[in-house]
Amino acid sequence: ILNATLSRTNIVLTWPTNVSGFTLQWTTNLFSTNWTTATPSPVTVNGQSTVTNSTTTNKFRFYRLKK
Repeated sequence: ILNATLSRTNIVLTWPTNVSGFTLQWTTNLFSTNWTTATPSPVTVNGQSTVTNSTTTNKFRFYRLKK
């Protein structure tokens, strides 16, 4: 399960570290076939893979985990 929480001007995305082989990706258009690997790379925080992205880009982003 991919979780998302807001922290000031950031979105924090987390998923369990015991689920291996997944890559966090994002797109601005759900009808697009072009998904981008999210940066920075995930870090482990309290047993969760964690990626923090800014929300100040004024663009909608859709996120997914892909295996």
